[in-house]
Amino acid sequence: MNERNPDEASPAEVVDERSRIADEINPDLIRYVEPDGWGLAQVQCLDDAGFPGAQASSDGGVSYPEMPAEQASAFSSAQDLCARQYPVDPRFRAPFTQSQLAALHAYYEEVLVPCLEREGHLIGNVPSLQPFVENYFTSGWSPYSFVAVTDDGVWMQLQETCPQWPGDLFNPTSTD
Repeated sequence: MNERNPDEASPAEVVDERSRIADEINPDLIRYVEPDGWGLAQVQCLDDAGFPGAQASSDGGVSYPEMPAEQASAFSSAQDLCARQYPVDPRFRAPFTQSQLAALHAYYEEVLVPCLEREGHLIGNVPSLQPFVENYFTSGWSPYSFVAVTDDGVWMQLQETCPQWPGDLFNPTSTD
C-alpha cells in the first residue's frame, strides 16, 4: 500500500477542488457529463441552439453536418458554448491513481485482451504490472493500439462488445 503524505490532497480532494475552480471559471456550466454521454449532450445542445444534424456515436464522439459558410461562425460559437455547458466530469480527467492503474491492468489482462482476441484481433501479452504503471503516463500501453479497424460501424460494435474501460474505473473510492 502506498503511503500518502498528509499534506498532499487525495485524488478525491483534487477532483473536488478542480470542480470548484471549474465552476468559478465556467459560469455557463449546466451539468457535467460522463465521457460516453458527452456526444449526446453536445448533439442535444446544438439542436436546441438551432443546429440540427449532428450525430452522437456510442463512444461519446460527435460527427457534425456540413455547415454553410455563412453559418460557420455561429455554429462554432454554439459548439464552444455547448462544450462549456456540458463538459466531461473532471474526475475523468484527473490522473489515474495507483489503484486505478492496477485495476486497469487487471481489466486489460483478464477481460479486454481475451475479448479482443475472441473477436479476431491479435493483441499479445499485457506488460507486467510494474512497467505498465511506470510507463502509463509516457507511453501507455493499450490493447486497442493493436486493433486495425477502419469501418466506423465495426469499430463501434467492437467498443460495445469489448469496452475500453472497466465500468467502475472512475468511481472515487480510492484513497491512494
